[in-house]
Formats: sequence, C-alpha cells, structure tokens
Amino acid sequence: MIQIDIISALSLAGIWFAVTLAALIYYKSNKNRKYDEENNRARIDMLRESYEKKMYDIAERLVRTEERWKDMNHLVISAQQREISPYVPHKTTLTEFLKAHGITEDDTKIHNESVFVLTPFHSRYEKTFQVIAETCREVGLTAYRGDETHIRGDLLPHTLKLLCRARLVIANVDGRNPNVFYELGIAHAIDKGTILVASNLDNVPIDVKSNRLLIHKDSNDLKNQLKTALTKALVQTKA
Repeated sequence: MIQIDIISALSLAGIWFAVTLAALIYYKSNKNRKYDEENNRARIDMLRESYEKKMYDIAERLVRTEERWKDMNHLVISAQQREISPYVPHKTTLTEFLKAHGITEDDTKIHNESVFVLTPFHSRYEKTFQVIAETCREVGLTAYRGDETHIRGDLLPHTLKLLCRARLVIANVDGRNPNVFYELGIAHAIDKGTILVASNLDNVPIDVKSNRLLIHKDSNDLKNQLKTALTKALVQTKA
C-alpha cells in the first residue's frame, strides 16, 4: 500500500513537473513571440517613416520652382480658379456615392463654425496644421482633421461626414500626398469652398497666389494670409 502511495505521489509529482515545465516553455515562447512582434512592428514603423520622408523629400524637390510647381499642380490650380466661392457655405447634395458610404441627410447640414483640414498625417506637417487650427480659433472657427478621432475600420465614411458638415475646407498640398488630393477632389465634387496652402518655393515670386491659394514663406506669413482669408469668409457670409 505504501509502495502504491509512493508511486502515485511520484506520478503526480511527475505530472506536476511536466505541466509546470510545459507552462514555463509556453510562457517563454509566448514572451519571445510577443517581443519579436513588437520588434518587427517597431522596424516596420521605422521603415515606413524612412520611406515617407524620402517620398516627401522627392516631392518637395519636384515642385521647388514656380514652373515645376505649376506643372505638377496644374489641375489643382485650374480647379481653384473655377470653383465656387469658398466664402459662402453650400449645402451638400446627397449623392449616391455619399449614400453608399453611410452619409445621411442630417450629415449634410452645415456646421457654421467647422473647418475641415486636409493634411498629410506626418510629423513634418504638424506645425502647419497647428498654425491653421490656431488661426481658425482666433476668428471663431474650429479646425478638424480626419485622424483626431480613433476610428476602427474604414476611415472614408468618417472623412466624408467631416467634409459634408464643414463650412469650408483648407488643404495643405505640400508633399503631394495622394489622400489629400483624393479628399480635395471629393471636396470640389460636393461643392465645398476650398482654400489651398503651400510652403514657399525657395522665395520664388509666384503668380498663382490668391485668396484661394496661399503660398507662404513661414508660419507667420501663413497665419496672416489665412486670417485675412477667413475673416473675409466670415464678413461675406454675414453680409
């Protein structure tokens, strides 16, 4: 009987040891896997950041002079010259495209203090967005952009709602970001008045500068030009 109890105890101890060993191996393996995943994610983020920087550097070189800027942005310039006034809010027509992305009639109602900012979601353009947001606040408007709210799944319906509700749209076309140009095309298509901003082209005088296309040499210049344009928008709306 004692021998059987000893054998049973040894068996239980063996089982306990095996389970514990398996748990430790699994824990270590899982910990290593998690560590590897985090490392891989960090490496991917670094690569993405590096490629984005190279892409934006190339884009900036391509549009460094007035002639190149016009050549690369001729469709945008033409659209700005012929579009509706950015100073008068226009209610969006509920198209089949908008309906397909979940936009309702209520979403097309203009929020008179809302400005939607189209901007690359990259650190090098963060300062420009902050200047735009600050200038909007100073004249009684609120600037929004698409990444300020965490959205799971498709971001486009959220972006379309912000576009539809906006009183007007400000687009930073520096970097030639494809998402910015896509959203700008939608803004034109749904009759949103737009104001474009772009950084100084190596101090080259440029004749496409207007109230709808602000070429700025620095943050103060952008703020002054944008405040004038937004003040004009507010005055004309009230008139």
